[in-house]
Amino acid sequence: MRAKRKNGNKFARFRCTAKVHKFPWKTRPIVCCSGTWLNDWSKWLDFWLQKIKHLIPTYVKDSQQVLDEVRRLHIPPGAKLFTCDANAMYNNIDTEHAIEVITWWLNDLNEQNKLPHDFPLEAILEAMEIIMKNNIFEFGDCYFLQLLGTAMGTSAAVMWATIYYAYHEVHTLCPEFSARTPLGGEFLQNFQKLTEC
Repeated sequence: MRAKRKNGNKFARFRCTAKVHKFPWKTRPIVCCSGTWLNDWSKWLDFWLQKIKHLIPTYVKDSQQVLDEVRRLHIPPGAKLFTCDANAMYNNIDTEHAIEVITWWLNDLNEQNKLPHDFPLEAILEAMEIIMKNNIFEFGDCYFLQLLGTAMGTSAAVMWATIYYAYHEVHTLCPEFSARTPLGGEFLQNFQKLTEC
């Protein structure tokens, strides 16, 4: 509990930033968890989830990996490369369902002996639930508990959403579209597909 002693009872702070690349301008709600003891715990959770991202079947390391894979493909005439972006994906992830799905995935990996030998599974599962269900932030002199969606601003949010969405990719998108997509992968909340039209 060094983080608790170091950061005391500091709460995350709410603010908005402008999405100046959109027209008309829109705002993006931001919860800054930096310097809170719960985010120190979230950094620990993110550290361990990062160690298993290579086990996500649709995981793409970076744009260079996509380019390398595209260059190896025999691209038929009429093929089209397209990208899309999930709209408000993090906000729309049901916390209870995500806990259920990620727990299932981690337990499945554990049963297959695919987790690192020192992977603290029980602590990960408990940390995941505490962090995602207790995102308390302040705005002015008011305090709020986030009830819906991925805990905004917490360090583990990206890996949490990536693992959760990978379940959908593997069990819904890949079976439905893999015959028509010689290349497919998820990179953060964007994905790229090469498909024959």
